[in-house]
Amino acid sequence: MIIDIATISDWDRLKVIMIHSIIFLVIYFVFSFLKAYFSRRFQNNFINSLRLALFQNIFHRMPENFREYDSSDYLSILTNDIQLFSEGMLNASTMIAQNLIAAIITLAVLFYINHFIAFVVIVCVIIMYFVPLVLGKLIQRQQKVLSKDLMNLTATTKSYLDGFSVIFSYLIQNTCINHFSDINTTATESRMKMDQQISLSEGLSAVLAVGTEFIVLFLAAWGVIQETITIGTMVAIMQLSGSFIQPIMVIMQNIPKVIGGKSIVQRFEKVMAYQETDFCGTVSPSFQDKIELKDLSFSFDNSRVILNHINYSFEKNKKYVLVGDSGSGKSTLVGLITGISSRYQGSILFDGVELKSLDLKRVLSFVTITQQNSFLFDSTILDNITLNAEYEKGALDTACQISGVEKFLDEIPNRLESNIVEGGNNLSGGQKQRIAIARALLQKKPILILDESTAAIDKKTAFDIENNLLKIPELTLITITHNLDTKVLERYDQVLFLKNSQIIGSGTFLDLYKKNLEFRQFLDIAYDN
Repeated sequence: MIIDIATISDWDRLKVIMIHSIIFLVIYFVFSFLKAYFSRRFQNNFINSLRLALFQNIFHRMPENFREYDSSDYLSILTNDIQLFSEGMLNASTMIAQNLIAAIITLAVLFYINHFIAFVVIVCVIIMYFVPLVLGKLIQRQQKVLSKDLMNLTATTKSYLDGFSVIFSYLIQNTCINHFSDINTTATESRMKMDQQISLSEGLSAVLAVGTEFIVLFLAAWGVIQETITIGTMVAIMQLSGSFIQPIMVIMQNIPKVIGGKSIVQRFEKVMAYQETDFCGTVSPSFQDKIELKDLSFSFDNSRVILNHINYSFEKNKKYVLVGDSGSGKSTLVGLITGISSRYQGSILFDGVELKSLDLKRVLSFVTITQQNSFLFDSTILDNITLNAEYEKGALDTACQISGVEKFLDEIPNRLESNIVEGGNNLSGGQKQRIAIARALLQKKPILILDESTAAIDKKTAFDIENNLLKIPELTLITITHNLDTKVLERYDQVLFLKNSQIIGSGTFLDLYKKNLEFRQFLDIAYDN
């Protein structure tokens, strides 16, 4: 309109259009700002929700299902894959949506001005569509390779950082550095291959877009020559075709990224598709009488038997100690009570009700297990004991006193407010175990399982801890130990002796020692060592 008005020197109409242009610029600024702001807000919220959903799904798994992936795989999914998805598919999808709206509006105006040229533009766009479609499949395959290489890089990095002390002591730093360099180079080359394919797609889309604009230019010029359109209409057609082709070009450049991102989405879907099929019970558990193991057998891989036809009952408020050679099945036996796996044969009964029929989360509300390798969070000692839950000061003091935590608090600057770093690298093994025991005691659950939980504690402190636990009347205590101090063993109600995946003897320490030759031989060997 401006060009056509200029050719007839209509100053009054030109002033009106100038005012309209200023209003348009204001509106254009507002919409541009809102588009940029809300698109970024949408992407950030989407990634936040996606990462949270993945994290929730991972942590709602049962232990046996959680171990389907390595921790480095989970870490890679929550970091590398999320980043690839955000920078690739999500950003590309947002760009496609934004530019599709702009293209539709522009095409409508172009149709209004000239039907034939608008039709030609649509034909060119259809041709442009097939280029990114073909290249998108290649990008999808390469993105899957890149995701795998990044996962391998994450796993190797985590492994070497965790094993730094071993690497240092065996002087294999250069070997590890060379290996890391190879894996890092492989991941970099995979990314460069994907970038190369994306660049090829973008280049071809750009050439086709510019070619389309040339075709429109020639058709508009022919219309001017034939005097079917004005110069101003020709310029409008060129501007509209450019305004249409530009978003279409952006769309075509981003389609391969969307197609390529499907491999990442499939990994997300695989994680999100998890549903518990075994521990789906809804019955509220009770523990007023006993836990029964009936004909209980278990094997991790259906080849090596870990537990073989175990029959036993743990009665409420009694104290039990499990002894036997390493690999005899002690840890697996107590672990099955806490639901580490549903792949057992036989029955685990809480007051006569099968564990798989019970609501496992409620079962865990009255069972606590502490293990030899006590995991601590990177927080304060207090947070690790209380797990950031509300607590009574008296109960905390009692837990610290019974567990022996109180004995070493004076040795550290801020006592309970002292920070724990790297899972407890600034504490001794015994200090970490005492914190874990205090954490368990503060929960005040009726069943406490100690799986070699005092192995790193000096004998005097370990004796005091165990002795204090044995004095708690309303506590069912199940202890796994290699500490065969007869003064401690004699205080347990029952001693269970495991060998070759079976309980081959049980009873009070004195009865078992008198009647079971293998148990006596086991003790004699332990004392000789």
